[in-house]
Amino acid sequence: MKTLLIAALILLSPLATLAQRPTARFVPPSSTKKIGTVSDPAEETEAFRKKFSAATIAVFRGKQVCSWTKVPGGFLGIPEPVWGCKFVTHFTCTATVIDNLQSPTYIALTAGHCVVADMVDDYYVADHAGEKPVMHHITFLKYENDERYDYAIFAFKSAHDFPMIELADGDVPAIGTRVVNVNFSYGVTKEYLEGKVVSGMIAPDEGDDCKECRGRYLATIGVGPGASGSAVVDADTHQIIGLAEGIFPSTQMPTLVIPTGNNLLNFIDDDSAGLRDLPPGPMPKDDEDAPPPVTPQESWPIYLVGAGMIGLASIVGIFGIRRLLKKKKLDKSKKPL
Repeated sequence: MKTLLIAALILLSPLATLAQRPTARFVPPSSTKKIGTVSDPAEETEAFRKKFSAATIAVFRGKQVCSWTKVPGGFLGIPEPVWGCKFVTHFTCTATVIDNLQSPTYIALTAGHCVVADMVDDYYVADHAGEKPVMHHITFLKYENDERYDYAIFAFKSAHDFPMIELADGDVPAIGTRVVNVNFSYGVTKEYLEGKVVSGMIAPDEGDDCKECRGRYLATIGVGPGASGSAVVDADTHQIIGLAEGIFPSTQMPTLVIPTGNNLLNFIDDDSAGLRDLPPGPMPKDDEDAPPPVTPQESWPIYLVGAGMIGLASIVGIFGIRRLLKKKKLDKSKKPL
């Protein structure tokens, strides 16, 4: 939807340094057809499936780890220390490419709960979750995870072309709407799922045992951990209508989906969302009752008192031992009658 992308570009104007030009190149919806053309529904479905799969990417946390290790070799086969580095990754979530600012910079969407605030510089994406995928470092533009929003928008660069999936307007889709989903559950592989919307918007007075379900809806797509943030797409319009947000382990419950549409537009437009101010350090165990720190200048009387008490205890102890030894000597000198 064009209005959403325009709002996103206004918000993301600092990204001009990532792209050659900050102007957007909008791609017509995949469902748009010329009047009078006839297409095979099966071929169109298969074409969109390939496009959707190519636009779905895996999100990782990663960093380079360096250490000393001992390897065999050297004199008499004695292990020698060798300094080495390797890039360590951890798969986290699924994302979908939604726009292209200016090649080679892409914009993608995932769930806000996938982001750890103090690790925002350690995130990467790849087009698969296999061994040693090609990693693209990402820059988070805005993210939030609360009762209203669970979204994260980020940018990444790639020399490869990625298709884009359009965002739908409106709110919650009607019950019975056919949906499709591509995700990386458990970081295994891309899986393509089909299902239906089976509930309306969960109202503020519903979900007593699941308050975080409010403002969401349910869809029958069987996803697992790692599918968070994956796009839920209308099978007819081929537009994103939500993000897979949560599952209900050990139950037959459908997947919890947070709608996009107007709610995502509000997230982009809401200046009170996505604010981050990291704490300066760990919180004390008891912040209110914690005594103020003692400076070296203030602590010398404490040391003197402590030293005096130790000295007094030593003197008392020495006199006590001498009295005890003297008493024992007197007892030995006594003779029985």
